[in-house]
Amino acid sequence: EKRASLARVGEHGAAEGRGARREIALPGGGSVMLIDESYNANPASMAAAIDLLGAAEPKRGGRRIAVLGQMLELGPEAPGLHAGLAGPLKAAKVDKLFVAGELMGHLWDKAPAGMRAARSDAASALVPQVIAEMKDGDIIMVKGSNASKVSEIVRAVCECGERGSLARAGDE
Repeated sequence: EKRASLARVGEHGAAEGRGARREIALPGGGSVMLIDESYNANPASMAAAIDLLGAAEPKRGGRRIAVLGQMLELGPEAPGLHAGLAGPLKAAKVDKLFVAGELMGHLWDKAPAGMRAARSDAASALVPQVIAEMKDGDIIMVKGSNASKVSEIVRAVCECGERGSLARAGDE
């Protein structure tokens, strides 16, 4: 009986903000894979999510895009813990990096120049830049503390796909 209930739990998949994967149709055709890790973040879960992005294979020449919000409540070690994510990002072969929050400035400074896409103190300010960057085959992983509000980026990417689906349905 215990095994049966565990199987039912597995059927539900990941909860919103906790690793859910969604294929998002792009308005001009094609799609991106969105990995939503926007609910919480600490150094271990951030490194694990970056490793997950590195293990994911983009389709059709797509890229690995990391959208990271700051990790909160880390105390005086916070600047170094943020900067320390540069190594895992390089190892994961991340192509584009978007960062939100003052503490993420420490990562921005350590990340390779060619990887840096956009930085802002507010996640909402990154929305148009992330949307403009999306191309067919990309994998976009969004991760940050809930208070960093990177879930706004997840919502905007999903809405972009919904508008694209509606537009294409109307064209036919």
